[in-house]
Amino acid sequence: MTLTSEIIEEIKISDITIGERFRKDVGDVSSLAASIQNIGLLHPVVIDETNKLIAGRRRLAAFEYLGKDQIPFYRVNILNALKGEYDENVERKDFTVDEIVAIKKEVEKSRKGHAPSIAEEVREEVNNLLDTKVADSATLSSSTIFEPGPSAVVTGKIAGFSSDTVKKMELIVMAAKIYPDIQKALEEHNNSPEGKPTIDKIYDDVRRKQKREDKKDSPLPQGQFDIILADPPWHYDYEGRGTPTQHYATMTLEDIKKMKLPTGDDAVLFLWSPQTFLKDALAVMESWGFKYVTGAVWVKDKIGMGMYFRLKHELLLLGIKGKGIGTPEAPDRPESVFVAERSSKHSEKPSVVYEILERMYPVDTYKFIELFARDNQSRPGWTFWGDEAK
Repeated sequence: MTLTSEIIEEIKISDITIGERFRKDVGDVSSLAASIQNIGLLHPVVIDETNKLIAGRRRLAAFEYLGKDQIPFYRVNILNALKGEYDENVERKDFTVDEIVAIKKEVEKSRKGHAPSIAEEVREEVNNLLDTKVADSATLSSSTIFEPGPSAVVTGKIAGFSSDTVKKMELIVMAAKIYPDIQKALEEHNNSPEGKPTIDKIYDDVRRKQKREDKKDSPLPQGQFDIILADPPWHYDYEGRGTPTQHYATMTLEDIKKMKLPTGDDAVLFLWSPQTFLKDALAVMESWGFKYVTGAVWVKDKIGMGMYFRLKHELLLLGIKGKGIGTPEAPDRPESVFVAERSSKHSEKPSVVYEILERMYPVDTYKFIELFARDNQSRPGWTFWGDEAK
């Protein structure tokens, strides 16, 4: 196969057809237009034999911005107009996440219908046609599209990302169709010059949501537990630095209240609650069939956030179901206020709490379970359940 080119002086812009493109938004072309106005168009646009645009969408837009009705061009016969698409070097507008995923799909589709041997011919012809000093991405996209290896690797070379990042982008785009907050984060990323929030941040949010969805089909452990320690993923009405949604998937109050706890007729509940959620926590306790009795306060060694007070404590509420399981012996009753180090991991509770509860109720006598437990939990006499529990 041989690609051919013919240099033509100019063509009417209105005669050029813009077909399916990876890039839907050409962005601000005013600076490119100014450059063209000052020094002229250094690299003509590229079209195929049917006048379909292959490369140079931003240059075309810049000419229209300047009020011109004709533009210099190369005419080439290339395998697929989508394979030759590229953007300019200095005035380049980065691909959006959606566009990169679209490129990957096109790479997969193209690789199914052509042999890898075509790659060398594509590479040679495109390098001859295009000035590689300006069109690096064009050379790369056409020359790598048939190279051996996973499509994510090939796409990464085209777009300038690692294959792992391309795979994360693909998952994010799929999730954005389901979760409005992921769609919002994706739009913010695409429109942010700094790329904020980052792909890794959005990907982590998606994975947390997936874990939450998986847990919807994962029943609570069977049995009748005497002691329940629970740390629900409370949902805040606002977003920002330090809120739970920045770290893990949350649950609505109604979803938390609907949970059926694995207890018998008599049990004790220890329920963690931020000060802000005290009213909700009491409602949850009642919905779970427990009556509020008393509570303790964890005083942290580091101060946190807050709308009115900057909080430095958290509540551990105690409720009983039925007759409860009795009160601890006097020597085993802990103080209602305890000081413990605050973990660097969001919402992680101090391990001293296990010791406090086991002193109140001996682990060899009662069955313990922690709901919404953190990862890597392993403790004799305890059962752990939650998105991050292993």
